[in-house]
Amino acid sequence: MVAVFNFTNLASMLSDESRPLFVDNSRDIISINLDGIVLPHNVDTLVDRIKLCPNLQAFSCCRCTCRNDAIISPLLTALRHCQMLQTIALSNTFVGVKGIPILISILQTHVQLVSLELRGCHLGIGGEKALISSTIMLPVKLNLDYHSEAEITRLRRSILLEKKLHDRSQQVKKYDSGSGAAARGFFAKQKMRIGEAASHRTIVYCDP
Repeated sequence: MVAVFNFTNLASMLSDESRPLFVDNSRDIISINLDGIVLPHNVDTLVDRIKLCPNLQAFSCCRCTCRNDAIISPLLTALRHCQMLQTIALSNTFVGVKGIPILISILQTHVQLVSLELRGCHLGIGGEKALISSTIMLPVKLNLDYHSEAEITRLRRSILLEKKLHDRSQQVKKYDSGSGAAARGFFAKQKMRIGEAASHRTIVYCDP
């Protein structure tokens, strides 16, 4: 059985009548669509509902009304429990900079994620770059405000190249440091041996 839930208002999802439905079918729920709803200040019940869905593959919360990122952040945190997620759509819902670390955590732990829709989420240029940096080795399609698909690809390559150059530089420094230490150790041992030899040397004076 496959269950897809689309809610036109939050009351229908958070009602007491819907909880048995979620509990009984939690492992069969693969998609939740909350597009266009008004998010309340307290989303604890909504978070609990999402956590009940370990096999969730698609989550959409686009064009949702919320006054600040403190509201959407708990929902994003709840998605960490949904390891089967393939797509997350949050376009035109206020996520803000506080949601970026949570999104990065999801990107790094959800290996099946292939698409992240974030247009109109107020992430800022720096926030978008942070997300791009976290996906340089991941096949995740990002839909952002300030970076086109071509720019994302180019930036990923640039960051990857910079990372490789940095790693190589660190390896060279480590090698040089190791070589220097080895050389200092060698000369120290030689000096010690010379000192020991001198201390045991007998000098004989012969009168002419």
